[in-house]
Amino acid sequence: MSVIFMGSPEFAVPCLDTLAQRSDVAINGVFTRMDKPAQRGRRLEATPIKQRAAELGLPIFQLGSLRKASSWNTIRELRPDIIVVAAFGQILPKEILEIPTYGCVNLHASLLPVYRGAAPISAAILNGDTETGVTLMAMDEGLDTGAIIAQNRLPIASDDTTETLTGKLADLGAQTLDRYMDDYINGKLQPVPQNDALAVTTKLIRKEDGSINWDMPAEYIERMTRAFYPWPGAFTYWNDTLLKIRRAAARPNSINTEPAGAVILQGKGKSQEIQVVCGKNTLLTLDIIQLQGKRFMPASDFIRGYPAFVGSVLRSIT
Repeated sequence: MSVIFMGSPEFAVPCLDTLAQRSDVAINGVFTRMDKPAQRGRRLEATPIKQRAAELGLPIFQLGSLRKASSWNTIRELRPDIIVVAAFGQILPKEILEIPTYGCVNLHASLLPVYRGAAPISAAILNGDTETGVTLMAMDEGLDTGAIIAQNRLPIASDDTTETLTGKLADLGAQTLDRYMDDYINGKLQPVPQNDALAVTTKLIRKEDGSINWDMPAEYIERMTRAFYPWPGAFTYWNDTLLKIRRAAARPNSINTEPAGAVILQGKGKSQEIQVVCGKNTLLTLDIIQLQGKRFMPASDFIRGYPAFVGSVLRSIT
């Protein structure tokens, strides 16, 4: 079976590995995003899929836009039986969807039709969902609107971050692809259309999405610390300096009447907690925090170096 694989981030690597390990699959091309400048040094950095494809000795294509006739011709020349997509970052045009004998399938990191779009994993954590999963779908011209071939579910742990949950879903996605792709090709599985009335679409995460509004309940802010890790992080400002909150826990607030954003101490000795007053009569207990330019550290260590932190009021913007 001739396969073209399209993907870019780390999430897609297990799917590529699964296909590469199959003796009945010939990967005739791996398509991925163009190299981009790294965050530090501005040198060009290859996508994880490009790096892995090079290690496997597979042919790599970085064509930029796939809405050009030259791109369509390149794909036609590879004669794919099927195109497998996992977090590629582009919507495939009709001209490409019609090339493979068995069409194009996409592995998406949510239980569609919920959380279509660019940030399904972060959205599931931020919304407080207790489970998520992966969907293998037959692609159409829409954004994650294709008919569902198969789904697998996964519980979301109370300490899961976008980073940890991405790893779990990547492995589950590879298992799902390996388990159901043949049944789809052989006609044993008939894709089921999505219920568009239940659809929820997510957008690309922006840096400002990590800015904490202390009028929000502590439960929501705690979920922010997990949904936006590792990027952009959940952050606030102390004395006009950015402060990231890496790990925290929500508590009820039945005593303190300080304004939202106020930093207080509760308890004594080993049970002492550094907390921030939040909306809806809640408190956020700080565990791991990071002042700009410093390393992450326990909040208890932080206040030993910065005792004025207690009694201050954190702000959403400078």
